[in-house]
Amino acid sequence: MSLMSMLNAATARSSAHPSLGESGLASAVQKAILDAKASSAGVPAESRPIPTPTVAISAAAQMAAAAKVDDAKDFTALSKEVRSALNQQYGDATAAGRDVPSPDVSRMSGRAIAAIALNKTGDFSRDEIFTAKGELNRRNREAFLSATGSNHGAGGLVTYSRQLVSQYDVTSSEEREARGWTPQTRTTSASYVQKATAPSLWDMLG
Repeated sequence: MSLMSMLNAATARSSAHPSLGESGLASAVQKAILDAKASSAGVPAESRPIPTPTVAISAAAQMAAAAKVDDAKDFTALSKEVRSALNQQYGDATAAGRDVPSPDVSRMSGRAIAAIALNKTGDFSRDEIFTAKGELNRRNREAFLSATGSNHGAGGLVTYSRQLVSQYDVTSSEEREARGWTPQTRTTSASYVQKATAPSLWDMLG
């Protein structure tokens, strides 16, 4: 069978099974190419390699995975790792002939950024601390806008307060400190949700 015939067959199989999606088609096409090469080399079908499907991982998923790993680390050790990562950024910029920029912390976990903002090891500069605090403030604003959208009334605030309580419960103590969250932050948010969603007397009578 020619390579074109194999590709046509692979496309037909993918079309017959829409649930495979683009990744299924890509895998089928990759297998067809490998089969064509193996066939020309006289390799039996049962001995031909099976391609591993390529799975795209979103930036959000990568950050969530990084946060889970960073939350399990000793905070001092994490601070040292972050220091090394920033040094690598500066080194790469210098090697490329670029001006040394402010650190890019946008893809770091919240706890890694907190390591810079709190500077408990004394390893970070004033500019780096300022940048880290700015990123945490940006994330706070982004969470608020995402929860409330165009609804800045009671409904949007309830949604935001509920999400804040949930996030507080799973956030490390260091990140809470860097974000300026205290136990009162959680208590106030939870109380607002409870009061705003409690049925009124008229609701109960109705």
